[in-house]
Amino acid sequence: MKNSSVNQHFQYIHQFYSWLVDYLELPIKNHLKKLNKLSEAKGDRRFKVIDDATLKDFYHILETYEKYYFTRLYLSALFLYENNVRLSEQVLIQAKDIDLEQSTVRIINNKGSRTRLVKISGKVKELIEIIRDKTIRHGIDVTSEMYLIGGHDMFKRGIPHGHKELGVVMRRFRKKYPQFEGRTLYEHKHTSITKQFNSGIDHYQIKQRADHSSIKTTEIYLQQSKVVNPFEMKLDE
Repeated sequence: MKNSSVNQHFQYIHQFYSWLVDYLELPIKNHLKKLNKLSEAKGDRRFKVIDDATLKDFYHILETYEKYYFTRLYLSALFLYENNVRLSEQVLIQAKDIDLEQSTVRIINNKGSRTRLVKISGKVKELIEIIRDKTIRHGIDVTSEMYLIGGHDMFKRGIPHGHKELGVVMRRFRKKYPQFEGRTLYEHKHTSITKQFNSGIDHYQIKQRADHSSIKTTEIYLQQSKVVNPFEMKLDE
């Protein structure tokens, strides 16, 4: 159960509830209405899709004015949008997981200790290099065990940050740019996946990139390709 997806949990609840009513014949009132509410809850969107104008404004500001001041925010947003890497996975990325020569990053899924390899865009590579160079300028050698997402846009020693720290950075950005009030980082992943579906991208590739499937399903997808290409943000469009 712990490795099941949200949709699978809904299915388990639905089946259990039906078993109580149909097999045990328990006198549950309005059971059809309750099942309908369960189905409605399954279909509700937790995160909003960011409109194109707001999305382009967000990345334009980061690229033009804040690349060196909100570097990890920029990097985190692109990881979400281009590679659909969860925040909880981003904070676990260590220097040893990054291969800038091959433009790949190894991602650890903290739910099941699984790994996948993602292909990063040129912009993500540039931002990682900015973080690396800033760390070195402060007299700190980047070792293999250090974490990419750290304070002051530098690599971090010791234990990883909690993913909520990235939410704190986003709140500071929203305070400086109030036009993004109410926007969250995770909406970049939700927006990306929605746009991928709307663009007609193969559903298997979307599931593979987002790592949304169960372990068994994911293994089937990963047998086809161990490297997942980015859904790249086009800043010039």
